[in-house]
Amino acid sequence: MHQLKSGLATLSSYPMAWHIRRINDGIIETVFDGLVTGEEMLEAAAERIRIGKVQNVTRFLLAASKMIAPRSATMDVFKIPTIVYQEKEVDRATRIGVVAPTDRDSGWIVRFYEDLCYTRGWSIKICRDRQNAIDWLTS
Repeated sequence: MHQLKSGLATLSSYPMAWHIRRINDGIIETVFDGLVTGEEMLEAAAERIRIGKVQNVTRFLLAASKMIAPRSATMDVFKIPTIVYQEKEVDRATRIGVVAPTDRDSGWIVRFYEDLCYTRGWSIKICRDRQNAIDWLTS
């Protein structure tokens, strides 16, 4: 695995971290850990798209099991598939596997993101764990 990019910030008393790495020849993984603001989700999305285009990768794993998502992230998450993906011309053949947060209060964000992506034509699946997501992405 090669780490490609990471971000680190602090909001309130929760540390936030995300990093992007290539986990095999065809998947780029974004790992979220801790409180992740909407702005940080937008930043991570733009960076994974950029890396995917440079490396000709259209399979993405979003490992959000340790993510805490504030309600204030709603509009920024809305912008990812409705604006960012459009502006960056993300290939409709792109597949996105998402490992849902274990934090009950944060699960809504991946269901919201899934609905936004799906209704706009991208293939996305929320998976119970990382291996399930990798298996789906490589099938």
